[in-house]
Amino acid sequence: MLFSDFMSLLKPRILVMQFVSFSLGYGMALPFSQLAWGPFLWGLCGVACLSGGSAALNHSLEWPWDAKMVRTHHRPVPTKRVLPIFATFFGFLGVVLGILVLMICVNGLVALLGALTAWLYVAVYTPSKRWHWINTYIGTVPGAMLPLAGWAAAAGHLGAGAFWMALVLLVWQLPHFFAIAWMYKDEYQGAGFKMVSEQDVTGAFTVAHMMYTTYALVVVAMIPYIVGLCGIGFFCASIGLGVWLLRDVYAFAHDRTYIRAKTVLKTSVYYLPIFLLAIVVDRWFG
Repeated sequence: MLFSDFMSLLKPRILVMQFVSFSLGYGMALPFSQLAWGPFLWGLCGVACLSGGSAALNHSLEWPWDAKMVRTHHRPVPTKRVLPIFATFFGFLGVVLGILVLMICVNGLVALLGALTAWLYVAVYTPSKRWHWINTYIGTVPGAMLPLAGWAAAAGHLGAGAFWMALVLLVWQLPHFFAIAWMYKDEYQGAGFKMVSEQDVTGAFTVAHMMYTTYALVVVAMIPYIVGLCGIGFFCASIGLGVWLLRDVYAFAHDRTYIRAKTVLKTSVYYLPIFLLAIVVDRWFG
């Protein structure tokens, strides 16, 4: 097994996203001067093990379907560069080690949230992709749990701000993944994955879900300003980002092509780091 195969098994883009989410929750829980490096660094180690282990288990469970799609057939397990049994063993080892690290070196609440995230991703979301298109909504839950874990690592408990950040991440994922579902709808259908775009000949069903979830994101993003927790700078940033994403969603609604869907996907990718930066700037310097 090559190093590149090992890294692919960990799904590094998801791992980076989990690091960012955990760090955001950690940094927002307390004033900067009260934050400690120890729980943060151990938390990142635990998150790395949990995320990598969960990704490996996902590879081991989905490889027969991954082998049928152009976008995934090159992955290490479908190509047999990594045996399914190894991916399964490595995945379980990573998850167990991650839970132990979080429990021993951070706290029990963080370990519980981490274990719940891994279980939802591997045991609920992964098989649901072959049952019903509602899987996209299910998958947003484990994708939004890490701000809660980060907050709990810093403060030892959960607060309203943690749940708001989790809600933002939850809603943000929906137009992002609906765009992917449309871009690869034929591949998903051929492989047997049940996506919102399945047999959606006109794209109207996909557009409807993408549209109302984007509006929901715009509203959810404004909550801290509405309740007086953030300033006008953050409010302007959230509105600007929301208008940007809505513009591309409307463009896709009127021209339901691969290119338009890819534009929505790219905008959603840029949306998140800019939005998170606006949160940090407002929290620490506002």
